[in-house]
Amino acid sequence: MNYWPTGIFISNLGIFWFWALPSIYIITVWLYNKGILKVSSIPKNKLRPWMMRWNVFMSLSSFIGFCLTYRHFPGIYRMWISECGTCERAWVLHNWIDTWAVVFFMLFKPLEFVDTLFLILNNKPISRLHWIHHTTVTLYCWHTAVYSNLFAGGALFALMNYFVHAVMYGYYGLRSGGISLPKYFPIVITSLQISQMIMGLLIMLQVGLRCSTDVCNPGNTLFGLGIYGTYFYLFCKYFFQRYNVVNN
Repeated sequence: MNYWPTGIFISNLGIFWFWALPSIYIITVWLYNKGILKVSSIPKNKLRPWMMRWNVFMSLSSFIGFCLTYRHFPGIYRMWISECGTCERAWVLHNWIDTWAVVFFMLFKPLEFVDTLFLILNNKPISRLHWIHHTTVTLYCWHTAVYSNLFAGGALFALMNYFVHAVMYGYYGLRSGGISLPKYFPIVITSLQISQMIMGLLIMLQVGLRCSTDVCNPGNTLFGLGIYGTYFYLFCKYFFQRYNVVNN
């Protein structure tokens, strides 16, 4: 029995969760960056405990998701290297726990807008990388669930993203709790993110070359190539600017 609930669950949530929320998010970010939306800054001593709880929650959730999806990594890899495995749908999930681990990966994307809320409450600028990443990855998850039914490449996306987010949110959680970490740690996190984008591009190129159109949606493939290429460029630009790589 296949427990993949895309058609019933994700599709029904699509209009509100994956379209209305991103639309509201983009408008809010635009108003905030233009200075039209003004929010009184909350004292850090009051905001930090909530930031710590949020980041710890996201880190633990991502770690659990990673553990659940990693159990199937050997099967995913064998499916991936097989002749038709690239476009196999949802790695043929037969366990409801594993299925919902991937479903929650997609459902958590709009929840990550809370990261932006904390930036606004701290009166910090919202970068182009930040809002483009949050918006487009949410739309891509919905599009993949509905039109490509989470092909095998999508399972690898979930695996990589769960791992990177477990590390990233764990770092922010410790920082919010006042715990100092080595200065090179942010460089490690950004390097992991760039590596994820490189792998995402390679996976999407593989999908485009090997996948049949009756399973994988060509528009979804172009969508994936577009966003991963954009992320790669923006994260590399951030890396060189933030860590002053050229001058050093």
